[in-house]
Amino acid sequence: MNGMIPKFNIGDKVWYARNENVAERIICDCCQGKRYLMVIMGDESRVTIECTGCQSGYDPPKGYNIVYNQIQRSVETTIYRIEINENEIEYYTRAGCGVGRVFSTKREADKKAKELGEKYYKEQVDRLEKRKENEKRSWAWNATYHKQQIKKAQKDLEYHTKKLHFAKIIAKETNHAK
Repeated sequence: MNGMIPKFNIGDKVWYARNENVAERIICDCCQGKRYLMVIMGDESRVTIECTGCQSGYDPPKGYNIVYNQIQRSVETTIYRIEINENEIEYYTRAGCGVGRVFSTKREADKKAKELGEKYYKEQVDRLEKRKENEKRSWAWNATYHKQQIKKAQKDLEYHTKKLHFAKIIAKETNHAK
């Protein structure tokens, strides 16, 4: 054994620092809830693009993101297993398991649950902000790509319109020659 002595024993009644997730909608800070962005191109033209800050997978932008607040719900429970590792003691209870979540009093467990909930919430908000920075394609790339596609489509439309015009003229000449 590594010399660590458990503070609690199997069968002890303890308070487990537990949290429950409650969903909260946060208005997207990129599009401000509008679900699209306005990009000003180098030639001063404006292009509307979908907001990727509040888009999830293949779903369209929602105008908000969901983060989860963790409400402290410490519960009294019983230890049924103890696992002693190299640097820590993990307690297993009917309410859950984990290192640093088991306490003698409800007050201590509530304090820890609140601390864990605040940390979890901050991590979610940080993740949302970083997601926008680490996406494979930027909004600028998206706007540039679509502007290029519009130009290409306009050229194609012009080309095919001319071809159709000449086809009509040639068809008329062919019909009159008969």
